Amino acid sequence: CICLAANSKKNVLLNCYFKGNCVPKTGGAIYIASNTQFLYIGHCYFSTNIAMEKSSELYISGTGHMFFKNSSFINNKNVNVAIIYINCTGISLQNSFISGRGITKGNIILKALIKKFIYFKMFEFQCPEFTILKEDREDLDKETVRVMYRCATCDDNFYIVYSGMWSVHKYIGKLKPNDQQYECNRCPDRGDCTGGMIKATPHYWGYITDDRVEFVLCPREYC
Repeated sequence: CICLAANSKKNVLLNCYFKGNCVPKTGGAIYIASNTQFLYIGHCYFSTNIAMEKSSELYISGTGHMFFKNSSFINNKNVNVAIIYINCTGISLQNSFISGRGITKGNIILKALIKKFIYFKMFEFQCPEFTILKEDREDLDKETVRVMYRCATCDDNFYIVYSGMWSVHKYIGKLKPNDQQYECNRCPDRGDCTGGMIKATPHYWGYITDDRVEFVLCPREYC
């Protein structure tokens, strides 16, 4: 893994592959705690890196402008930390992908403290099965925002069939309700949606149509 703790004007990482690194604290692949004015990560791949605190793949603090382009983050470990933690002036995520399909349900994909701007273009978040992507946002002042994207189960009496995905062509600012590709649906008749997961009640079976489940009575002696 990489650790940068000195002041610098510009850091660039190109065509890098980080997989299976493990650290006792934070930043399983990259740890940066310096007054870097510009950080660019391009054409890089991060997979199943592990850390015990704050972030498993990247921990970046004290950076000016942060740019990701053509990079992927695939985390398949149930470690109770964010995939990426960022504290910077501005963040730009382009043509990139973050998958948290293997993380603990309710866990954090991206946690950031941003002072100037958030810009996403051709970017995608992906959550584990039966969870949905949620944005928690706190505007601290006119320029600074604390934002967190996390995977969460649906409320009781609601369910989701597919994993929560958020795929955008261009985004500046706040997640809108229609940005979700999949949303929680109200539990149908003859369904049990305790804990955000759906199952049939006795003597009924279900089938999927688009992103919804419907239940019908089983033939005699079948279920």
